[in-house]
Amino acid sequence: MQPADGAEIIILVDNVVDPGSTTQRPDVKRNWWYGPTREGSAYSPWAEHGFAALIRLFVRGERRMILFDAGASGTVLLHNADCMGLDWGEIDAIALSHGHDDHSGGIMAALERLNGRRIPVFVHPDMFAWRGAREESGKVRSVPHTFFQKQLEDAGVDVILNTEACPVFGGALYVLGEIPRRTDFEAGVPNQVRRDGDDWVADPWVWDDRSLAFSVRGEGLVVVTGCAHAGLINTLLHAREVAGETRLRAVIGGFHLFGSQYEPHIHRVVSELRALQPDLLVPAHCTGRRGEMALVEALPAATVPSGALLRIRIPA
Repeated sequence: MQPADGAEIIILVDNVVDPGSTTQRPDVKRNWWYGPTREGSAYSPWAEHGFAALIRLFVRGERRMILFDAGASGTVLLHNADCMGLDWGEIDAIALSHGHDDHSGGIMAALERLNGRRIPVFVHPDMFAWRGAREESGKVRSVPHTFFQKQLEDAGVDVILNTEACPVFGGALYVLGEIPRRTDFEAGVPNQVRRDGDDWVADPWVWDDRSLAFSVRGEGLVVVTGCAHAGLINTLLHAREVAGETRLRAVIGGFHLFGSQYEPHIHRVVSELRALQPDLLVPAHCTGRRGEMALVEALPAATVPSGALLRIRIPA
């Protein structure tokens, strides 16, 4: 991995809007985007159960940008992009963390804003699977497809299917591939199933779950997760190996610590995370309130709760 000279991460879509909470950290800012619309009224970002982030990297005198995930709907994605005045012509690549609709639902709306520009879109083959959730009664609740590979191809982009770590921007950033499962407490999505012919088969591991990883010169490793279905600790251990960097400068995104299946393991995740000594944690989306509170209590100086249009700059 080639270190970038600097980075800017903007949470484009998140479960909450939180413009008022303060932080003493110079590398995090909330209200930087605030300004009037053409009609004179104030823009305000919207929230939804979903996630998307913009990552700008400064590499050898050039500025490169990747959109990571697309939220649950194009409506919120495009509105928040307008709030911050995003120039869609600056986006050089798109990557999706996994196929669940709260991360991929806005992808076609995002591609429309590209106006036919041919850029790479990184996906895992499993993102196109027909999936569902098996309820306690045994009934399967089917989840409709968000998009198909042919739709992406018809939009004129270069579809890159990767199951291994894939370099972007000359190796300054990696779209992680399938993440090895090492811990005994991060179990994917136990009740997830996928369609196989006429049957529903168990599909708990969510092998398409990937994250982004890059390093900033003199600062350390930055990892941006979508939902961390692979397990946050599994993801960070793998990212450190791919990057060849052990200093953990920032971990940003959904940590998947909410819900009855995951909350009992919060203490294990927090304990392992504390041992990795991250400088900055920005829990978002599926981290959940209990997970967020546990992180604030255990790592108060490092943890800054997220919110739509939160901005992180490294170095500060």
